Amino acid sequence: LAAPPDAMVAVAAGTYVEDLEIYQGKPVRLWGVCPEQVEIEGTGTEQATIYIRMLTDGTEIHGLAVTGSGAGVIMSGSEDVLLEHLWIHDSGGDGLHVRDALGPTSIDVRSSLIEGAQGHGVVLAGVDAAFEGVVIRTTRPRPPEQTLGRGMVVATSTETTSGSTLAIRNSVIERNRDVGLLIECCAATVDSSVVRQNRPRESDGLRGRGISTGASCTLAGVDSSLTLRSSVIEDNADVGVFLTGIDAAIESTVVRRTSLTGDGRGGWGVAAQVDTVTGVATSLEIRSSLLEDHRDIGLYLSGSEVTATSTRVRRTDPEQSALA
Repeated sequence: LAAPPDAMVAVAAGTYVEDLEIYQGKPVRLWGVCPEQVEIEGTGTEQATIYIRMLTDGTEIHGLAVTGSGAGVIMSGSEDVLLEHLWIHDSGGDGLHVRDALGPTSIDVRSSLIEGAQGHGVVLAGVDAAFEGVVIRTTRPRPPEQTLGRGMVVATSTETTSGSTLAIRNSVIERNRDVGLLIECCAATVDSSVVRQNRPRESDGLRGRGISTGASCTLAGVDSSLTLRSSVIEDNADVGVFLTGIDAAIESTVVRRTSLTGDGRGGWGVAAQVDTVTGVATSLEIRSSLLEDHRDIGLYLSGSEVTATSTRVRRTDPEQSALA
């Protein structure tokens, strides 16, 4: 982007076919009229339609639609970046991909819609991130194998082995494939949000979980935790909330109507089990919550430490189980 450092750039209505790169110590504030009137369409010659690189701390992007045959937005090596009122849609790669490969990285995403990405709606690796009022939906699988299609993945960095932190509030993750929210070696808080209607993979008909945690975080030297509060996890497949080798707290949350996978497995509300790689048990505290209308098991526990208070499990339907 040809602008001096800390410039404010106002973008008039129109569709702009170009790739934007913000880098070399030149943070900017980019303002479009609104996503319905201003769209940046990538040319396909770069990795992403918008690439925010190192030494651009404090960059802000507002009021744009972003699309193209590559990723929507890639970011690395900048802190305190704000994305607000964006519509990132129908990208040929991940919708938003943020990692610390180029240095410390942090991002704040507000009041935005990320839909129709290919592979992942959002990837966060080794970064500090906050999402408020964001919808992540209808992520498409990757051809030709038809794998992935995940909503949001929060993971450790392969370059620095640093974990991520995530705070997500008043947001919706829906109608993705494989898993809505995948947490791998991350400290995550999900508050007042909805994770729903995530479906099995196109490739084999398996999974389709609402929230799932990854394994082997202890081997990476990173603690992993999840706080799920005042949220609704509903109409997913396999497992509504799957926990392995993690410290977790679920409070004032409804988990309901988990269905079976393509091979007739699952239908579980909340599952807490030991990490089969490291042997680390899950520690779960669940309180003031409701688990209802699952196809096989409301609350599944294996090798885990669980405290449940003021929590109700009801209307599980064993007759529909593949094990019945």
